[in-house]
Amino acid sequence: MPPGIVGLLCGGLSTRMGRKKELMPFRGRPLLSVAAGCLSSLGYTVYLLSSGSDAEAVSQATGGRFRVLVDAHDLRTPLNGLRSLLEEVPPGDCAFLLGGDSPVVDPRLIEDSLRLCRRGFQAVLPLWRGGRVDPVHGAYSRSIRDLLDGVLRSGDPSFAGLLREAGSVAFLEAERYGLALGDADTRMEFTLLESLYNGRACAGERF
Repeated sequence: MPPGIVGLLCGGLSTRMGRKKELMPFRGRPLLSVAAGCLSSLGYTVYLLSSGSDAEAVSQATGGRFRVLVDAHDLRTPLNGLRSLLEEVPPGDCAFLLGGDSPVVDPRLIEDSLRLCRRGFQAVLPLWRGGRVDPVHGAYSRSIRDLLDGVLRSGDPSFAGLLREAGSVAFLEAERYGLALGDADTRMEFTLLESLYNGRACAGERF
């Protein structure tokens, strides 16, 4: 079986950054291009998940190398991107959802998450010490698609609403994977991440 499917979320507003961070230059290339190229080089099928208004810029950032899946709903929620991604997943399989601003990805986290998901969990999420969970990074089963539709129509179109309805969720100890999901929400964090990045981080080598 090929490594699997990864969807990169590119529809956020980046309000804390002040501009769309996935498109910002990172080591001379758009950050999104670095993240997508990393995953593609490891054998993953990569999709870019975008709102309609950002789709052209997102495609151009990667030179048109990757297919852009446009949100089907007007709501500004990453659940839109997840819904579009699951349309591309074969029955019985799973996909990994990842922020498009994450150039540091340990593939072991993706592999382990997808493996658990394929065993029957509807979602597999990294869990940090202290109980922090970020559902924007995680594996999701195609079987959750109908449930996701209901949440998108509800008054609470959020990951919290989705996970409350999910029948089976597993968690992985995030610290096992080092700095597996390096991303940046401010210009200072962005500059620090850019200076630390060694070009090999996407292959699982730590800083």
